[in-house]
Amino acid sequence: MSNPNTDDLKAIITKDVRVFIAENLTFSDDPDELDAEMSMLDADIIDSTSILELVSYLEERFEIEIEDSAMVPANLDSLNRIAAFVASRLEAKGGVDIAQLSKAS
Repeated sequence: MSNPNTDDLKAIITKDVRVFIAENLTFSDDPDELDAEMSMLDADIIDSTSILELVSYLEERFEIEIEDSAMVPANLDSLNRIAAFVASRLEAKGGVDIAQLSKAS
């Protein structure tokens, strides 16, 4: 069972990343078209170049550092994987103020 704060954090991350991808990496105007479970690599939504754009966004938006060794499909292939990965990074650095994070989105 997940921690409610972790679930809230993942929901905020998913929302932010979904909008970023829709606005910057796809030709869609509707971020809700992205299924959170879908492999974005298999669906050709992201490729090696767009992974770098995504990582840059994640590092800036959530103030985390992502090492080259962490840029793998297990962390960045779907919205759910991205949300879990970023949430774990935020929690590892001492947590995050969810209210503040949601205001910034």
